[in-house]
Amino acid sequence: MISLDELQEIDIQDAMAWPPWFTWLMGVVAAVALVGAGWYFVLQDQQVNLVAKQREETVLTETYRS
Repeated sequence: MISLDELQEIDIQDAMAWPPWFTWLMGVVAAVALVGAGWYFVLQDQQVNLVAKQREETVLTETYRS
């Protein structure tokens, strides 16, 4: 188990001295942050366009049927 003393002894400035579990944890945090930022900045605009096109499709389908 990880003790509080181990966490307090980690020097953030010296990444080569980090324990392996802390390196993995920081890697996972960075990966989640990158995926979240990618979703927000890249895919959010595409999601808005998709919803608009779906509404347009519904209107065109109803126009065609009538």
